[in-house]
Amino acid sequence: MIMRKAFFLFFAIAALTSCKKDKQEESDVVTPPPVVSLTRNFIYPTDNTTAPKAYAGNSVSGKASIADDKSLVISIETPFPEGHDNVAFVIPQAKIKAGYTGEYISQPTSPETLINYQYQLTATSANKLLPGAAIGTLKIDKYDAAHKTLTGQFSFTINAQSDPTTSVTNFKTTTIVVIGNFENLVIK
Repeated sequence: MIMRKAFFLFFAIAALTSCKKDKQEESDVVTPPPVVSLTRNFIYPTDNTTAPKAYAGNSVSGKASIADDKSLVISIETPFPEGHDNVAFVIPQAKIKAGYTGEYISQPTSPETLINYQYQLTATSANKLLPGAAIGTLKIDKYDAAHKTLTGQFSFTINAQSDPTTSVTNFKTTTIVVIGNFENLVIK
């Protein structure tokens, strides 16, 4: 009888310890902080000049979310007034690849991702170039299911008919080239 009680007590303690350990391990899971970079260059062919800008660290942020229509949205933002460039990639639900990973092409015909580019002029106004203007690629290299995070890179080009840095329409042809990467963007 004493042996049964000792045996029962041993298993009860082992079971409780095991449950406590599982709960502790779940709470110990720490999501690594997001890391984002974005480099933009305006190229003006008429006078052969450029206006490059690079963002990294606290000067750029990113987030990922599932929209109401079940599309995946990845947003890269630079805080105004230090930053002016903001990008949103929208992958329609029907185009999302298994495990999110893979290349998503933006092109005028049958895009896999829609790219919205915005150059912020002031705190309340911006010049926006909507889907269809950008040709490029969003590549999701890794999806971490435990943390629900995405890691990848992007690049695209837009041939604009006017300079996005002005509020007045000036027909100064501008080629916009944007490249960047992101790590640990949590899908919310």
